Amino acid sequence: MNTQFVLRRNKMDSAGRCPVVFNAYFGGLRLRHSTGEMCKPSEWNEDKQRFRSSYPLAEEANLYLSRLMTDALA
Repeated sequence: MNTQFVLRRNKMDSAGRCPVVFNAYFGGLRLRHSTGEMCKPSEWNEDKQRFRSSYPLAEEANLYLSRLMTDALA
């Protein structure tokens, strides 16, 4: 199974924030799940697939993303 977090830039709101979604690929299928988090593209690190420290409560939000990935892999 391959997993990733993606910033949906095509769903940007009027404040310039984009939703963060969780994608899981297995057996040629994709499961997409909304995380409920939104941030500006400047607050998202594409390489690490995590929030930058400029995002308010970045540490808690990154822990939440880690929990989502762990739960999906279990």
